Amino acid sequence: MSKTTEQIYRVIRDIASDDEEMIFSGTVAEVLEEEQAITVKINEDIEIPNVLLRSLSGKNTGLVAFPKLESHVVCAKSLQHDFSYVIMYSDIDKMEYTGENMNWMFSDVDKTLLFVNGEVQSEITDTSINVTNKDVSIAIADNQITVTNGKASVEIKDDTIVMNEGGNDGLVVIGSLTEKLNGLVKEVDAIGKDVNNLKAGISGWVAVPQDGGAALKTALTSWSGKQIAATTKFSKSDYENQKVKH
Repeated sequence: MSKTTEQIYRVIRDIASDDEEMIFSGTVAEVLEEEQAITVKINEDIEIPNVLLRSLSGKNTGLVAFPKLESHVVCAKSLQHDFSYVIMYSDIDKMEYTGENMNWMFSDVDKTLLFVNGEVQSEITDTSINVTNKDVSIAIADNQITVTNGKASVEIKDDTIVMNEGGNDGLVVIGSLTEKLNGLVKEVDAIGKDVNNLKAGISGWVAVPQDGGAALKTALTSWSGKQIAATTKFSKSDYENQKVKH
């Protein structure tokens, strides 16, 4: 299938009219991403290798597009500098831009858009978004947002927030906890009141000789007839916010 360089140039000249730059077209037979070049098939017998995807050889700053296999391309052949390069595409698989401090890449095959700006990297796909900057990262996928900064993390999914993996259970609902503590204060006050009633009963008792404690019993009858209610137990479900864990 290979032909000599002279034969290939003869075919190109047949379809070109410019003496310094000749135009030819064909289909993409091979894509060489590392070399940023393609092989162009002109017809069943002739393939032109190393057709550059940019007008200069080697990786340089700027934009480069990678065409799809078997797609149609229009190319130019420089007679002065002895190289060919693509000038028009019918279908593109991937595009890359390289700058001094910023790079980006779009891939139609992987459905990915990647940005690199200094130390910040952003990757966007059809199902997720990821942004990283040193130790800080933000990820969005499957109805979940995850933010990490070193050892600290926050996850948001549906209506639930989890901080630092949620090992300490849910956050306290301050209103419910205050109500619970105020109930405990009332119980403690009731115990204090009961002790004071006991003191009052004892202080009002007058010893009567040979009554066998009957007078004391009478003085304490009102107090002893009142039972102290059991203290209410605390339950974290009464004041825990299960939708915000830390």
